[in-house]
Amino acid sequence: MALPQHNSYATLQKTSYSTKSFNTIHRTRLFFRNLPARNRLLHILLTLGLIQCLYWALNPSTFPFSSSSSSSSERVRKSTTQERLGKWVGGQKTVLVGVLTVPGKFERRSLIRATYLQSKPDDVDFYFVVCRVGDVKLRTLLTVEQRRFGDIVEVDCEENMDSGKTWSYFHHLSTHILHPTPSLSPYLYIMKTDDDVYLNLPLLSRRLLSTPRLQTFYGRQVPQKNFMAGMGYVLSTDLAYWIGTDPIPASKKIGQEDALLASWLHRGKMIRNWVSDEEGFIDHPGSGKGWAKDFDRGSTVLVHRCKDEGLFLSAARFFMGVGEEGDVGRGGRGMLSGFDWSTGTWARVKEKANRVEVAAEMDFVEEKRDMKKL
Repeated sequence: MALPQHNSYATLQKTSYSTKSFNTIHRTRLFFRNLPARNRLLHILLTLGLIQCLYWALNPSTFPFSSSSSSSSERVRKSTTQERLGKWVGGQKTVLVGVLTVPGKFERRSLIRATYLQSKPDDVDFYFVVCRVGDVKLRTLLTVEQRRFGDIVEVDCEENMDSGKTWSYFHHLSTHILHPTPSLSPYLYIMKTDDDVYLNLPLLSRRLLSTPRLQTFYGRQVPQKNFMAGMGYVLSTDLAYWIGTDPIPASKKIGQEDALLASWLHRGKMIRNWVSDEEGFIDHPGSGKGWAKDFDRGSTVLVHRCKDEGLFLSAARFFMGVGEEGDVGRGGRGMLSGFDWSTGTWARVKEKANRVEVAAEMDFVEEKRDMKKL
């Protein structure tokens, strides 16, 4: 028997079928057919929306803002990381280098930016790490510097050497940059070092790429001690994240930082790959200290005891390939024209640092003037 043809919703109501499901489908089809085109599209969208909501209710993990799939804080952290660090086409970058310094060392930061940071490979990121700055004048100076260079990270601690700054550094990374799953972190390794070293960053990158990716502690072991020297050491991302989040390090933050950090890792039984590089981590040959050794571009990763400006600049001369007459590789002085190699001073860097301080002073005075008007 052929089905009757219905031209209206009223006619459809008068007809009864034995199969209720078929009746519902047929009724819905006619309902949409008789609607104006604009209302028909609106009802279709509303129906699809209701179906999607029902699907999310039955499968909550697929909801785009579900905490089980990706917490809002994690999404914010990932977006912030991408904004600050940029996108790396090859996946994870090799290493994030954090140089622990103090806010007032403007000249040393300028010196580092114009020397070994000039040879920084693309797979290496670099930040200066300072603690909270309370002094208004110093904060203004630091703010001007950060706006100009964008390479300063302020961690949550009061400025110190062995009273928790190293832990605060790793805690900051674990909170804002690193991921509990190493393969999802933007870096393979994290380095902690100080501002009195000269770094051979291209060689550091190459060395790390041939180093195990997990549970790795790389540096130079102190003789007859069970820790790496604090002049500089590298941790695989899983160890760095563990230090910043596990209660073992958080329960004891004060002490000689290099020995303390190693004690955390030993206590947590976290180290599988202990890599001590006696050839790569040296003291400046002019320092006369125990690990003093001549520079070698093929093996020297880090030169310690460069607190003296003259020693730092002699390392720069060697690794940047310049002599008394300037930049040999470029046939002239180039960017190093401010060097006075005989006295170990750097006029251009000092001039730039002074300009930054003068500009910050002007901002500071203007800020005080505005405060008085209020």
